[in-house]
Amino acid sequence: MRRALSKTGYLTVLLSSLFLSQAHAVNLEAAYLSAQSYDADLQSAEATRLEAEEGIPVARAALLPQINYNFQRNKANTTNYQLSTGTNRNTGDYFTESESLTLRQPLYKKSAWASFESAQAQSEAANANYRKEVQNLGLRVASSYLEVLLARVAQSLANAETKALEGLVALAERAIKAGTGTRTDVDDARARRDMAKARVSEANMLLNRASRDFQTVTDIDASLLPAIDPRSLRGKSMAIINRAEWLARIEATSPELQSLRKQVDAANAEIERAKGGHYPSLDLVVSHQEGQSETNITVGTGYRTNYAGLQFSLPLVSGFGVMAQVRQTSARADRVRHTLESTRRKLLAEADRLYLAVELGIEKAEATEQAIASAEQALISAQKGVSAGTRNIVDVLDSERRVYEMKRDQAISIFELANNRLKFLALADAIDGEAIKYTSNWLATGRR
Repeated sequence: MRRALSKTGYLTVLLSSLFLSQAHAVNLEAAYLSAQSYDADLQSAEATRLEAEEGIPVARAALLPQINYNFQRNKANTTNYQLSTGTNRNTGDYFTESESLTLRQPLYKKSAWASFESAQAQSEAANANYRKEVQNLGLRVASSYLEVLLARVAQSLANAETKALEGLVALAERAIKAGTGTRTDVDDARARRDMAKARVSEANMLLNRASRDFQTVTDIDASLLPAIDPRSLRGKSMAIINRAEWLARIEATSPELQSLRKQVDAANAEIERAKGGHYPSLDLVVSHQEGQSETNITVGTGYRTNYAGLQFSLPLVSGFGVMAQVRQTSARADRVRHTLESTRRKLLAEADRLYLAVELGIEKAEATEQAIASAEQALISAQKGVSAGTRNIVDVLDSERRVYEMKRDQAISIFELANNRLKFLALADAIDGEAIKYTSNWLATGRR
């Protein structure tokens, strides 16, 4: 089982972040390492895993030797009297003592063995749940990181669009003064500029929210993230090869499926534990006992007893509770089995969807890049057309809008592609330091 980064490693990462914060941006890999020590959900899953692990020695204890020591000392006073004559005799005050040392070793106890097997399965299920939470953490960090980058791009484009529209408004106003423009051109340019300003406000709000979400997961100020140009990122680097092998790996190693399989094992063990209520038990018992004046007819007398033997116990009637418990645990096992099969089908369907999303995402990223180039060329042509008198301001405004829309679409598609790839890897328990590092290095190719 992969473990989270050690506490020493956490400290190193956090201290490094402090020293690097002023001069260097925080990449995805550093954000992931920071989140491993900060994220409360992961720490909760770790505590749950440790709790389940301790269930194994607890259950094993019922199979190991049990040694008990008992000691008792009392002060007593006994009066003996004859019923026929009415005479009596008081023995005076005296002390009674008794002590025993007993060893009991279970030789056969079906319910105890079944409980031990159940505890082992539950521990392995908790381990799988912990690995699932590690995958979820990687997704939360990457998703919030990419959301910040996307929000920054949207903010930058909104500001650039507003600035460009301010220039077109000024151009339209000069044209109307020169007698070559129309009032409609001015009004249209101003309306689009005002809409762009509204998009700036919306982009600022989205960036603020994405930054808070990122800091909630990693405890890192989002302002430390690097500036990334999405157009410099190559979508083909996010490709996933060998679909059939990945699907087989997902079915075999998915933490969610592994957890459910172990829950099925635990439920089957619970059925056997319930059946154990009808089975006999056999114990080896070894005991040493000593006593003095233990009864009123043995005052002043001591004894010492050693014995060893087998104790056999066979339950006969338990009010039909055992049978009801067997039916109850059998129903629970059936429920977990059906949940496992349902989850397996949904997981493979989700894997197919994400694999296709990655393939289409690569194509979309390439298509939007080409669309940007075409839109930019169309804008240049529209601007030249205005100078030549064959186009008007509205044509330029439309071309300007398409350029920024295409750039936003390209940024959305490339970051969504990276996120979908990580979601696919998470299904196969494949988000680890290497996967995060690969994505981090890929993002680094787009740093400005």
